[in-house]
Amino acid sequence: MQFCWKETENKKSKNELENSIKQKETEIKLKKFEKGKLKQNEDYIKLKIKLLKEKQALLDKTTNNAEIKNEIKKIEQELKEERKKQAYEGIKNEIKEKIQKQEKIKAQKPIKAPQKEETRLSEIKKSADPEKYAKSVGLNYKDGNTRIVVSVDELDPITLNKLKELGKIEVKKDKFVQILVPVEKIEQISQITNVQKSRPPSLPIQHGIIISEGVESVSADLVHDSGFTGSGITVGVLDLAFDKNNAEIKSNVLESKSFRYNMARRK
Repeated sequence: MQFCWKETENKKSKNELENSIKQKETEIKLKKFEKGKLKQNEDYIKLKIKLLKEKQALLDKTTNNAEIKNEIKKIEQELKEERKKQAYEGIKNEIKEKIQKQEKIKAQKPIKAPQKEETRLSEIKKSADPEKYAKSVGLNYKDGNTRIVVSVDELDPITLNKLKELGKIEVKKDKFVQILVPVEKIEQISQITNVQKSRPPSLPIQHGIIISEGVESVSADLVHDSGFTGSGITVGVLDLAFDKNNAEIKSNVLESKSFRYNMARRK
């Protein structure tokens, strides 16, 4: 490997080179090469390269014998190794900094938690007119309260007490609780660790326009025409709601059960 020495080094006399070499050797003793410290290592390498160049220039001026030439080759090789070392450390340090930066960004990025609230519940909290919004999306809403179903990992006494503090528990079964809660407290329910999801209760859907007893709407007339009238069969009915005291059906209702708390009877 060949190097082009600076003009100032070529112009230095033997004595000047010797004095400069001694000075640089003293300086280099105060410096050291440490992995990862790019700026410090750069200063160290630059000083060492200058020292080696001056030593080579001094040897060139002193003699041309084979032993000295071998010494010059050793210096050239040392220069090459020092530059390679610095280049490697520089790249390694740069890569390390990038990795640390990426890890920092990754660590700072919050992990998005799964949404615990059904969208309508999230929206009614933000609505300027919650009653109007509730009507538009089919939510049960009255006097600032709405009815929701909460699913939990386990319905233990602690979770149950926390829910009781936030609203009125209407029904509880297995891992589900139906609760009447103020809209502004929906968020607090979601913050309970044991809560998996909050949603409005599923409402029964009325099938079109009721005709007579609804026979045609469920195509029961076709079955009746085939001779199957259901005579003598006990029938259980799931309905939006009906008035069991209605004179027309009162005598035929053996038993009734509401699956929704305090639901107004439809007339």
